[in-house]
Amino acid sequence: MAVSGVCTTIPRISILAEPKPVPSGFIRDRRSVYWLSKRPVTREDGCEGHGKRFPLLAASKKWHPDYMGDRPTPVSPVSRAAKNAIANGRIQILSLPRVVPKDYQPLRSSYTVVSPAAKNAKASRRLKELAKCHQPSSETSIVSTIWWNPTSKERETEKPELSEHLQALAAPKPTHLEYKPNRSVFWPVAPTALQVTASPRIDEISRPKNRPTIDDNYDPYKISQGALHAKPVPRLAELATPNAHKMHHKG
Repeated sequence: MAVSGVCTTIPRISILAEPKPVPSGFIRDRRSVYWLSKRPVTREDGCEGHGKRFPLLAASKKWHPDYMGDRPTPVSPVSRAAKNAIANGRIQILSLPRVVPKDYQPLRSSYTVVSPAAKNAKASRRLKELAKCHQPSSETSIVSTIWWNPTSKERETEKPELSEHLQALAAPKPTHLEYKPNRSVFWPVAPTALQVTASPRIDEISRPKNRPTIDDNYDPYKISQGALHAKPVPRLAELATPNAHKMHHKG
């Protein structure tokens, strides 16, 4: 940019600081960007903004010419000829039920049926031995009788012998040498603290704050006369002025 024969360059920051130009079709305070800026053009066929295809698409779908509607009853009448008809060999074959495969096995019943042979069978000597309850050894029976029977008197007299390592593990953890128990909530006051004389400053701080009596007729919203006649400084009036872009009327 040249002015009076002197070449000057506009700074980049000045170009970026310029406001964005307003578009030509800009409408101020438009409620939605989807609203039309103007009414659509009315055509000769009466459709506003649409062609001849739009009424065809909006029309309801027509029924098929061969459509007979719903049947009046679910019972279909059978003609006399159909009742007296004789089926041929092919129809008789198709009407037969499906043959079950030879390897088909039906579901097993939840109730087991014991055969008469199993009811009258006699158990062998080996089967009788396996059917007996397990007999524990003598040592196991003594221990189980003493320690698992709460009514046993031998449990109170006989006790098992523990090893030294097990006794060491069972011993409680010792208290630390520097451990101090919790301080009692009650502690004696020293005689010097009972006979001490408070200084004037401590006496002044310890007194309760003197508050004026509360007026029941006090109005917190009442404005004083001094505030009504006060005049703001120019800077305060400038800050109280609303922004210019927010003062237009919302139509």
